[in-house]
Amino acid sequence: MNLIKELNKNSAIKDDNSNWLTYKDLYQRIQDRLSVLNRLDRSLFFVYPSNDIDSVVEIIALLESNHVFCLLDPALTNPSKENLNKRYEPNYEFLDGRLSKISNNKVSMHSDLKLLLTTSGSTGNPKLVKLTMENILNNAEAISQSLSISIHDIACGHLALHYAFGFSVITSHLSSGASVRLTNYSFIDSELWKLIRADKVTHLPGVPFNFQIMLKFGLERLKIPSVKSVAQAGGALDLESKKKLYDWMNFNQGKLYIMYGQTEASPRIST
Repeated sequence: MNLIKELNKNSAIKDDNSNWLTYKDLYQRIQDRLSVLNRLDRSLFFVYPSNDIDSVVEIIALLESNHVFCLLDPALTNPSKENLNKRYEPNYEFLDGRLSKISNNKVSMHSDLKLLLTTSGSTGNPKLVKLTMENILNNAEAISQSLSISIHDIACGHLALHYAFGFSVITSHLSSGASVRLTNYSFIDSELWKLIRADKVTHLPGVPFNFQIMLKFGLERLKIPSVKSVAQAGGALDLESKKKLYDWMNFNQGKLYIMYGQTEASPRIST
């Protein structure tokens, strides 16, 4: 089961340090990684991703390999990392764009297991959610249908990739043939709004804190007319803020999606 279905010259992905990769180019990079991964016995990988192309290539290659991997926050403290290593005994670690072998342990894993994710309240906690490839693909397709994602859409990939919401932005858009503009800039950085304008981003996902920052700045002052859909999840947003976002999107002939999700549901449930 492959995540990427279209192998064409449409733009697929871009990050802060590179130009757009086409789907054909992205697919080739994934195949190059798979040629390495497929030489290895089925293993457990700990992946500490940044919001860049190398991390996305590693994630998709692992999704399409026979391995199991866990997405973790690269900002975890060393004691937290050591605690997780002791608990799960991973074989490999992907950190700062490099893959390193850390043990020869043979870990018993269910044949359907593909991905391990932390929940929003379990940072550094050894409890993880287990997901299959079928879970991931079905949820990506459901999100795509719910948000009417098309090949003309460009998502802002600012949410952390180890976070279930951020991960689902990548899977739902790439499986739809849409584009993703990855970035490590946050909502308080003026560079974020510049790149949204420059790359004509159409879809802006975020959590309540993100949109509270936007409202403090002033929605119209941001001057991001290309944004035609906003998806809010990751907690409850107050009614007044929702109304302001709705009015802004309505004025720009766009749509506001209020979503609810759980990591256990891989991860979005309702819109």
